[in-house]
Amino acid sequence: MPTTDSLLAQLGANASDSDYLIRNPGEIHFILRGLMLKNKLLALNFRQPGDFILTSLLDIDGEDGQLVLDYGGDTRLCQRALEEDRMICSTAHEQVKIQFACTGLRKIRYNEKDAFSAALPDALLRIQRRESFRIATPQINPLKCVITLPSGNAPATVEVTLADISCGGMAIVGFEPMIELEPGQTFPKCRLVLPNAGTITFAMQIRGVFPYTLKNGQTRKRAGCEFMDMPDNVMALVQRYITALERDRNARLRGLM
Repeated sequence: MPTTDSLLAQLGANASDSDYLIRNPGEIHFILRGLMLKNKLLALNFRQPGDFILTSLLDIDGEDGQLVLDYGGDTRLCQRALEEDRMICSTAHEQVKIQFACTGLRKIRYNEKDAFSAALPDALLRIQRRESFRIATPQINPLKCVITLPSGNAPATVEVTLADISCGGMAIVGFEPMIELEPGQTFPKCRLVLPNAGTITFAMQIRGVFPYTLKNGQTRKRAGCEFMDMPDNVMALVQRYITALERDRNARLRGLM
């Protein structure tokens, strides 16, 4: 059986990533099935840097231990791939890096089209850096953040809606026309109720303001905010909420299987 170090080496990782190496077959199957259901693009990487084939997961046969992958459009690269003893498949979803080794690659027919077949991996690298991991917040019953404005402003506070959140900051919408936000602005008194986690108070800085278009064609603004000097106990509540939100989302995904 391959050692952890050899598996990490195969995936181009290092010892600091060992905590992210998944060996449980059920968890590997769950992650791969999630990629398949979301029709995520995967890169089949050659040993030479820069050479890869874009593909996607078409099927997972747990009983036979096989994956079915979409055949690339470049015939020359596809033939090269069939001559490789091992390729590294990689993708990223919501800032989560996923890598696994593809071995035993061969050409098959699947749904009357050319496809790749590869051995189901026995290890998978899933690197989720919590300090940068950002997750969308619910659209139904959205989170509301109350921002205290500088003295002399009317109104004294404004309530905005969260679009996503991470341990480093959040994105907000719904602040127009009450307030005009600009990069560099700081707000030392903000309050946010995190369901099943608690109420946090914090300071934040506006890092960027970007336009976006609604389905009806109207244009609105979205602001990216960075938490400032957040205490560890407050950060722990944010982390607890993110973990619970991701757990609920994964449970819903399992329900679709």
